[in-house]
Amino acid sequence: MTDTTINYISSHPTEHKLAAYRYYIERMLNLNNRQHKEWQTILNIAKANNFPTTLIHKLRQKTQYKIMRATPQTQKTTRNGQPSSFLSHTRKITNLFKHTNLKIAIIYHNTIAPPTKPATDHKTPPHSKAGIYQLTCKSCNL
Repeated sequence: MTDTTINYISSHPTEHKLAAYRYYIERMLNLNNRQHKEWQTILNIAKANNFPTTLIHKLRQKTQYKIMRATPQTQKTTRNGQPSSFLSHTRKITNLFKHTNLKIAIIYHNTIAPPTKPATDHKTPPHSKAGIYQLTCKSCNL
């Protein structure tokens, strides 16, 4: 297990920040004999990433409660059989659906991928691209 997670003071949505801790806590709860040691490790990771320990304790309580009352859920689908997805940039909208059987997917379009992908336009003249060029003089061929 690494000791680096999304830092608590980052601008990521809280759900994203807590995802690793949910995983760590669920994994810990499935251990039979090393839960105390694993819990201390989780608290140390949280402290190293500026998380309030009270938040991690509440997350553990919530996770334990969910596991105790867990029932198999069926995923809702759309008319064409695809899983429901929902484009949302705010937590308020996802909170509206918190107590429903719908699974909400947050999709971000402002990622680093578009500026780093190579251009797919093959009509770009070769000399308009960035780089080092070798030019040949048309009159003396130097």
